This record gives sequence, structure tokens and C-alpha cells, in this order.
Amino acid sequence: MPVVRLASTFLALLVLAAACADPGTSVPSRTADPTPAQRTRDTLDPSRGPAEAAGRAADRAANPNRP
Repeated sequence: MPVVRLASTFLALLVLAAACADPGTSVPSRTADPTPAQRTRDTLDPSRGPAEAAGRAADRAANPNRP
């Protein structure tokens, strides 16, 4: 059983490394042309770190009309 767990952990790390190595899969850090609602949200509630900023950028890329 430990061999299976070790192999699956290695495989997961390999997949993660492959996903991170492709520059086309990275999330932009900022929206190119934010709407007034997005600018207001960023002013009143700034992101608390790179993970939240990347999450907001991904959300805005998927749905540009949402603040």
C-alpha cells in the first residue's frame, strides 16, 4: 500500500509541475480594462495576496461583466 501512495503522490506532483510549466495556462494578474465596478471593488476591498488577485483575474476573464 505505501508504494501505491508514493506513486500516486509522485504522479500528482508530476502533473502539477507540467501544468505550471506551460506559460499559456497562467492567470493574468490584472484585468486589461477593468469596469468602473471592478475598479471600485479593487479600491474598497483590495485583494489580500497573489492567490486572491489571481482568483479575481480568473473570475473576470470568465465573466467580464461581473465586478
